[in-house]
Amino acid sequence: MSRGRTAQTEEPVPESDRLEGCEHPRAQQYLFGHQRAARILADAARRGSLPHAVLISGPKGVGKATLAWRLIRALMGRGRGEIADDLGMPSAVPAAALIEKLSHPDIMLLRRLWDDRAKKFGAEIPVDEVRRLSAFLGRHSAQGGWRIAI
Repeated sequence: MSRGRTAQTEEPVPESDRLEGCEHPRAQQYLFGHQRAARILADAARRGSLPHAVLISGPKGVGKATLAWRLIRALMGRGRGEIADDLGMPSAVPAAALIEKLSHPDIMLLRRLWDDRAKKFGAEIPVDEVRRLSAFLGRHSAQGGWRIAI
């Protein structure tokens, strides 16, 4: 399964976690309406008391994924004491480019995959993806810090 372009159409493969016509949340620099949640997560990260898992819920399109990706960028790109209340991070930080390209060795993204024949996303995350997660979490961090699955 290609994650970039399809062989027949040369069109970008859709991403199940991206709203049509919008920038992907992992590239989004602005966060609207989640300042309190961002501050709570930033405080927990600075104190070293961030839980092992964070569940962010709500209606489609309200910024859940943007908040999650901002937290990831903040954790991967800065030292604990440097995390801003809004989880903001300059895009020039080396980790930001790796994250945006889904190339960071300590981040694993699981999502429903695009079916070229049916021209739609699968209903579930494939079991092979979940198996990859198990192996990913069983390894040490490549950069000596967090390992994050989203």
